[in-house]
Amino acid sequence: MAQIKVRHLKRILRRNPEFRCPVYIETGLHRGRRIALCAPFFEEAHGIELDEHWHTVSAERTRSMPNVEVHHGDTRDLLPDILDRFPATSCFVHLDAHFCRTDPPIQKSEFPLWDELALLRERSVRDIISVDDVHTFGKPRDDLRYAPGAEEWEGVTAENIIEFFGERVHDHATIAGAFLVWKLGADDRPPSPPPSRLDRLFPR
Repeated sequence: MAQIKVRHLKRILRRNPEFRCPVYIETGLHRGRRIALCAPFFEEAHGIELDEHWHTVSAERTRSMPNVEVHHGDTRDLLPDILDRFPATSCFVHLDAHFCRTDPPIQKSEFPLWDELALLRERSVRDIISVDDVHTFGKPRDDLRYAPGAEEWEGVTAENIIEFFGERVHDHATIAGAFLVWKLGADDRPPSPPPSRLDRLFPR
């Protein structure tokens, strides 16, 4: 994971200024450095960490930040509830709950990325979505595999993420080791073109 810096965050937030996101959400906090850096740029910041040790580390790091709430548990259980708090509010969501080697080591949970992306695709508002570890996209990692034969990073590519969101993709970029998608709201999608004269004469 590349360490994000303030200049990277500012670059992301300025790239499409119409995507104003007052809420920051991060899954997979590790030491809590990213959420501590990002939180001052948002009205609220929520982090989810499965491992008890790293949850404690992250909570302690952000203890003095009143707009930060650090949650302990599985992102697939907690992310839906957090997103439900903001049904009409755009969020910046950074996804990094996929497994990586840590010291001390943590137990690996099932690969949650596509479940997280599906939750975000269902939202009707604009969001900025960031997927970490772009340097491993599309690469098999047998040492990190959840179960024998499980497909994890092999299916994670920029092209597959763009296809997953389809016409909801307004923009995309790779910045500071993460792949970002600016996802349109449901009402932002361009309307279907009006039927032509031939369409009216010869309906399908």
